[in-house]
This record gives sequence, structure tokens and C-alpha cells, in this order.
Amino acid sequence: MGRRTEMKKSIQLYYKDGRESFELHCRLAALAGFRNIAISFEDIVLKEDEAEKVSEHISDILEKNDLLCVATHLPCYPLYETSETLCGETEKSIRAALKISGQIGSAWCVHHARSAVESAYRTSIALENNYRDISSYLEIADKYNTGIAVENSPLFAPVPFYTANFDDLAELVDKFNSLRVGVCWDTGHAKTLQYSQRAALRYLAGRVVCTHIHDNYINHAHKNSEKNDLHLPVLYGRTDWGDIVYGMAEIGYDGALVSETMASYTEGKCYPEYLLLSFMKYNLKTLEYLEEIYNNVRKDIKK
Repeated sequence: MGRRTEMKKSIQLYYKDGRESFELHCRLAALAGFRNIAISFEDIVLKEDEAEKVSEHISDILEKNDLLCVATHLPCYPLYETSETLCGETEKSIRAALKISGQIGSAWCVHHARSAVESAYRTSIALENNYRDISSYLEIADKYNTGIAVENSPLFAPVPFYTANFDDLAELVDKFNSLRVGVCWDTGHAKTLQYSQRAALRYLAGRVVCTHIHDNYINHAHKNSEKNDLHLPVLYGRTDWGDIVYGMAEIGYDGALVSETMASYTEGKCYPEYLLLSFMKYNLKTLEYLEEIYNNVRKDIKK
């Protein structure tokens, strides 16, 4: 019998200005059985001179709950904001998040590529703009021993966001020729394009370093709109999970499975703890389900 692959099953939690709910969510994640989490720094302002303090705060909470952080999500620009311009506050927040990520031991920092909106979404211009930005982030990633995982974008028709097409994503990552730059494969975003994710993963072989796992379904009343990027738990939508896991197994991806579901977005909302705990347990069980499929496929491949 071949050795069973134990993947790093994780749930993404928001960190917003050190609020108590982050600590609560970490405690509940640990009670649910998670040993790994991902942390999102989206939609918050981080200051570089406060990075050390934030790192210490997060590290204390992780240690208290016997958790490890396998990935973070960097602050990001709105999808419709053009890549031709930069915002000083956002850039400072990204740099602070990179520093924090390295200090808390996160191997990967997920990054949203930007689209050249003012240049009619031309991919050649988006490629150069993103290469410019990520090159500057890499200097910090190198210093703090972390990496940058560029995420595949969703399709909100008729807007062709850059890296929604996986060949554009591969071209951007390959331009760096660096072990510190890879791909974060987002299953829900890919679902909005309705192509075979197995085929996409095979094309991206050797580049995928982390994942965002969530479900959705295409409501034809809102076809290919942001209303279809629902971040539902696995099996709540219409995603072909066999197709995805088969692709992961074929390329030998055995890294983190990060559940990026609506449990991540409960910041500031007063849900009963028992419901959040139940939701997190469900997320863990679905990741275990995907892991089981993965191991069965790997056995078939080796026959």
C-alpha cells in the first residue's frame, strides 16, 4: 500500500484591527479540529510601523490555540481599479502584511493580480504592471522568508479580469522564474468560467502552491456576475469536485486545502458560538472528504 497523503486542511479567518472576534474564531477553529488556518488581511489598513505588534498578537493567539498559519491573503485593490495607478495606503498595507506573514511563519501570501482597466483590459499591459508591483513585493518576501501566490481571478461578465484565464496566470508567474512566486488556485473563481478545472490544473503543473476551496453555482439570471462568486461550503453548489481533485492528484499537489467560505466573513456579526463551531466542523469534514478522494485517485494513478 502507498503512503497516504495528509494535506494541511485549513480555514481562512479574517484579521481586522486586532478585534476579539479573530481570537474567538481561532479558538473555535481549534475546537472544530483544525490544526492549520489561513489569515486574511483584506479590507483593512495595516501600518508598517505596527507590523511587529500585529505579528506578536497573532503569534500569541496561534500558540495559545496550537494553530499554524499556512497562508495569508494580502490587502488588495478593488477588482475594477486599474493597474496603471497605485494607492500609497494600499501599497503600505501590502508591505506590512508581507512582513507580518513572514514573521508568523506563513509560507504563502495570496495576491490578487490587477487588470489594466484604463487600457481596455489589455493583458500585455496588465502583465507589465503586475510584474512591476510583484517585483517590489518580492524584495520584502525574500527578507521575511515568505512567498507570493497569485490567485486566478473570477469572471464577472463582460469584464475579463486579468488572470481569470489560466494561461495569463501561468505567463505572469513564469516571468519571475522564482521559487517564491506561485499560483493560488481558487476553485470558486474558476467555477465562474465553467471550464474543466482538471485541465487548468494540468496546465499549471509545477506552479500551484496553495488553494482557496469554496463552492458556487451559476444562476443564469445573474450569469457570470459577482452574484455567482458566493464562497459557499463544499457541496453547497454545483462544482465538479472529482474533476478538481483528479487534477490536483495528477500534478502531485499535496499542499494546503484552504476553505475560503462564508465563515471567514462573520467579522463583527453576533452569531451564536455553537453555530460557528458547527459550521467550522462542516468545513473540516468537507476538506477531509476531498482529501479522501485525492488519496483514492493517487492510488489509481500509481496502478
